[in-house]
Amino acid sequence: MPCNKHRTLWLLLCLTIITACSEGGEVKRRSISPSSLATEVARESANQVATEPSYGTLDGDFNPEDPNTFARKAGVAFPELKFSIGGIPTGSSDIYNYSFPITADASISHYAYKFDVSKTCDKTGGYTVSEAKNPILVSLDKTPYGPVFLCVIAFHFPTRQWQDITKALAFNWEKLVFKREIDSYFEFVDAQCRGTARINARLKTEADKGSYVWQRVQSPGCGANSTVTTTDLMSQISINEQNMQGVWHEGNVVAGWFKFTWSNAARTSFKGTWGYGEPGVKTEGVWNSVTN
Repeated sequence: MPCNKHRTLWLLLCLTIITACSEGGEVKRRSISPSSLATEVARESANQVATEPSYGTLDGDFNPEDPNTFARKAGVAFPELKFSIGGIPTGSSDIYNYSFPITADASISHYAYKFDVSKTCDKTGGYTVSEAKNPILVSLDKTPYGPVFLCVIAFHFPTRQWQDITKALAFNWEKLVFKREIDSYFEFVDAQCRGTARINARLKTEADKGSYVWQRVQSPGCGANSTVTTTDLMSQISINEQNMQGVWHEGNVVAGWFKFTWSNAARTSFKGTWGYGEPGVKTEGVWNSVTN
């Protein structure tokens, strides 16, 4: 019995030692596992990156400081980079709505622009900021006729600075009154004729007013051309790059409406319709330019 008792104690002691060694080895193996090693490498890399200078990355939440109040960075020169505006009119123009594309170096993240009736590029105030990927959208409908000035400055993202306003890109042209004389005709169904009656009408428009001199043309069953010419007025004229619309008069009384769609860039030819009463209520016939 004593011998058996000693043998049992010996076996228990051996098992305890083996278990302890096994657990220690497992702990050691866990401490150098591949996932732990990768974590250490990533942490070390992050520490290295953090010590290197970085300007960050542009995202949708970034907005540069207001160029109307910004202070120039002393001793920091704005770099010579590609930055230009396309589609600017030269001389004069009676087009009032534009989309000017921006061509810029990748480091130009934003631009600021303003319009004025005099050259004030070198003065703060009036600048509007936009991302460089967006064109400059212009509406001069309410701008007075005469000189128009456009000023544009760039924002350099890496150095967080605006181009000096004394070196802004500056453009100017003259806004002209929209003025046209166009030969046209309009048609309507005349119950007393065997077909459609046609009226020749020479339009004269200037800004939001105009007139048309008209004369009836011979129609089947309606006799010869009329020798009578009549002048009626047009008013409330609204013009853009696609359409011209307004109202026409009989004497001094508004009698109906018209709407033309331009068919060329010069806006000297069109296709359209007309009617009596309120605009668009009922179409009576076509009103087209002679040259379409």
